[in-house]
Amino acid sequence: MLPALSVLGAPGQTLQVELSGTIDAIDDRHPDGGRYGWAMVLVRLHSVPLGSLTVTLPAGGLPGEAVRSLVEAQLAQEIAEHLAADSRDTGAESAVGEDVPAGPACQRSAAQFLEAAPPLCVVVASRDRPERVVACVSALLATDYPDLQVIIVDNAPTSTATARLVAQRFSERPEVRYLREDRPGTSRARNLGLRAATSEFVAFVDDDVLVDPGWAAAITQPLMGDDRVACVTGLVVAAEFETDAQLWIEDYGGFAKGYRRVVHELDRSELEPPLFPYAAGALGTGASMAFRTLVLRSIGGFDPALGGGTPARGGEDLSPFVEVLLAGWRLVYEPAAVARHFHRRHYEELRRVMLGYGSGLSAYLTRTAVHHPRCIPGMARRAFRGASLLLDPRSSKNARKQSNYPAELTRQELLGIICGPLWYAQGVLNARRPSRSRSIGPRRDIGPRDERP
Repeated sequence: MLPALSVLGAPGQTLQVELSGTIDAIDDRHPDGGRYGWAMVLVRLHSVPLGSLTVTLPAGGLPGEAVRSLVEAQLAQEIAEHLAADSRDTGAESAVGEDVPAGPACQRSAAQFLEAAPPLCVVVASRDRPERVVACVSALLATDYPDLQVIIVDNAPTSTATARLVAQRFSERPEVRYLREDRPGTSRARNLGLRAATSEFVAFVDDDVLVDPGWAAAITQPLMGDDRVACVTGLVVAAEFETDAQLWIEDYGGFAKGYRRVVHELDRSELEPPLFPYAAGALGTGASMAFRTLVLRSIGGFDPALGGGTPARGGEDLSPFVEVLLAGWRLVYEPAAVARHFHRRHYEELRRVMLGYGSGLSAYLTRTAVHHPRCIPGMARRAFRGASLLLDPRSSKNARKQSNYPAELTRQELLGIICGPLWYAQGVLNARRPSRSRSIGPRRDIGPRDERP
């Protein structure tokens, strides 16, 4: 559980440490002249994320060796398991920082994959956030992936700011393509990117996400390694903790789904999450996901009656997760695919987000029931468990919320759940209207466009 800013009186720092190298001291100085009271540390070994821990920062910060001691004490089992998987000595304390001439097995495997990695197209949908989308695309281009193409979809922009900044920053990068979708809706924007994708695999990230250098390889490798896998979701951690609102997102559940790879199938899930497979938020997040392109197209892509810019406000990313499983494919949660997400800083924004979380949930469940009536009995059997998770303060969903978590946010979520089915129906009616999309910008297209729905 994360500490509350209102309790500590100071924001938190987010950083990562690599156990195979030197760990630097954590500085408690804040850019605004104040100080950080604590830090959320993402721990890696051979670049693989093992876990995270929260450390309190004394005045002046924390020495690197103190950080290492805390990490090795709290994540001893995870470190030992990783070293064992790499056929290393798990008993010697010095093994963590030891050099191996041939390199750790996990790094050799990653390097071998990159030598023959397939093309990957990444779609980034954005609306009126030019600086955010440019930062997102810059992080994508900085990955170590050898054949990466990026499609930016500008969704119903109110100005040409994004188009102008993209042209300014990426006009010399032929692997970057700009498209414009004039009708509002995250699903419409993503579907335009999906139609334009020319690669076997297509990934999607939100514009308020910064991916890790190894993200593209990590999110693609499960698709290449198992032809029964049609979807991969990645680990998304917070990029900053400057306000209580950002911490309340983590209290709510955050985006991270743990640090172990999990394989999900309709009749079997390694973790057996509650309400599986219909509570699809346990399977990952649309902020970082990849699909087999043909499979995503075959299930209809993203429902234009769901998502941002529609009455339902959300659910467009979770619905394909369920559709993939119902179609008999596997979904893999891969924590090695790390991305950082900038949570909403302001409380009013968070209120709207929570309303959308609630309405998106019930909206995509309504869609599932309409499109797959055979699922209704299974959904009904899980209804009581779902209500308990939502309403019982002792449930796994609510127990993590701290005492200062606003009750209004819970009410907003519940209000959204109640209204979601009606809002989805409104979205279905709106989606029947004809749409127009066009590609603009001076860049060369990454390949032939398939504009068929």
